[in-house]
Amino acid sequence: MLNVETVRKISPTSMESIHPSLRKNSSTIKPVKEEVLYLSKSIQLTEYTFEDENGKAKSAEVIHKRYMVGVNNNNNNNNNSNDVQEDTILSIAILKRHCLCDCLILVRQYRPTLKSYALEFPARIIEQRYSDKSGDEAAKEIEENTGYGSTKIKYITPQTATDPELCDSKVKLVSMIIDGDDPIKNNFFHANNPKNQDQQQNGNDNDNDNDNDIEIILLPINGLLDRLNEYCKNGTIVDSRVYAFAIGLKKGEKLSENVSKPENIEIAI
Repeated sequence: MLNVETVRKISPTSMESIHPSLRKNSSTIKPVKEEVLYLSKSIQLTEYTFEDENGKAKSAEVIHKRYMVGVNNNNNNNNNSNDVQEDTILSIAILKRHCLCDCLILVRQYRPTLKSYALEFPARIIEQRYSDKSGDEAAKEIEENTGYGSTKIKYITPQTATDPELCDSKVKLVSMIIDGDDPIKNNFFHANNPKNQDQQQNGNDNDNDNDNDIEIILLPINGLLDRLNEYCKNGTIVDSRVYAFAIGLKKGEKLSENVSKPENIEIAI
């Protein structure tokens, strides 16, 4: 069995304990060229050639997701330069209501890539020049889909990778709390709102996905992991980020229980 000192040497807890020669930085990688192999309306496949830190030439095939915000999708010229720099925002939204349990807001929709329905965080695509408004855009996505407008943004992550082995896609996660009892900001008559009916019929114009048949799911936080497992058993594929959130929540609950348990104190008489 490894002793504590050995574990510390194998798994350093800070960058200061790593030898400078072992610290790899992307600045030491030299891009050489990138050639387009395939181009369509929604994806672009390229071959990216680079030199590693030892000067050795390497290449990799990279999938780029293409978004054409504000571009007429009927344009058959796929080689036009209408692509924009975009940000994808995922909303981790917790709905709190006084008389009901807290719920995580998710969306369920059919994904042709998976040939199955998928359970995911609500997503929104915005032009990168509006990235400083990520929180506002995430809140707008929730309000348009649920009618709840009383949101409090808790945290916005930097760009994070989704599938770095094959794809260059990156997303920002926006954590928010929704006050479900706010009678002023929340639209409790969402279903009867003509504006929202038009959005449901026409779809989201700044999204490149088939999202006309999105089902909004309010999933209770209590027992979230077990509830996700039930969806999996019924054939729905759960997004790994949703599953990771549920696992973290479960671990946090167990940790909280262990901390709150009183220690058994033996009193010597």
